[in-house]
Amino acid sequence: MSLELDYRFTFITLQEEPLVELRRRAASVPPRLTARDPLCAAQEQEVEDGRYVQSLQKKLEPLFQAWTPGPEVFFTNDIPVEKMPSMSSVSTQESQQTESKCNPGSAGHPELCRRPCIYFAMGQCTNQGDCNFCHLPHNNRSSTLDKGQRQLIKEMSRHEFLSMLLRSLRGKAAEGRFELDAQDVLQLFKAQLAQLKPTTSKVSKARVMSLEKALTRMTFFSVASLTSRVNLDPGFVEKCKEKVHSLREKLA
Repeated sequence: MSLELDYRFTFITLQEEPLVELRRRAASVPPRLTARDPLCAAQEQEVEDGRYVQSLQKKLEPLFQAWTPGPEVFFTNDIPVEKMPSMSSVSTQESQQTESKCNPGSAGHPELCRRPCIYFAMGQCTNQGDCNFCHLPHNNRSSTLDKGQRQLIKEMSRHEFLSMLLRSLRGKAAEGRFELDAQDVLQLFKAQLAQLKPTTSKVSKARVMSLEKALTRMTFFSVASLTSRVNLDPGFVEKCKEKVHSLREKLA
């Protein structure tokens, strides 16, 4: 493209030639084969194979529609015998449920069992029947106390703390309909409360109510295990563990 420079009063005026609009080239399309164009040997074989496959589909379609799965048949001494399904054909889920009913961690499910086994959920639990964690499904996961709630337990008086645990345990036993079976655990808490003086702490009622609300999302076993977080009589803590263990076996 040629340019012309025109000097006028020390200004340079650039004069360009008008641009010529070029037509865009269309995308090329490979030529289509027509009936007159001869086919090579590979193309002829491909067409023939396609026709053969279509003919097989038409021939076999009535056979597949009339076929229904039946019992497997094998021959013994030239006599056909139907093969019955063996015990090994039981689904993996059913076998896992049978094993989960026997393992110690699932006893007393869902209120008195141990926490769920993460390896069993992935199908990688090597302990199986000897596992000390629960193998049964948990619809509602038991919550845990946060740092502030654990600190609140230490600030409460022992009488106030045990009274709160007793109310929670009694409510959970009544809700799970095993209140009669849990009488040994509940009576143990009542006896321990009778030995303590009913003193109150400086903890606000709002914080206590918030803690009690958190206990409602925990299981009976988790609430009873909170006795180990307070400086209580070691004999009472050991008896509490024994009573809860006996209750778990009873409900299993």
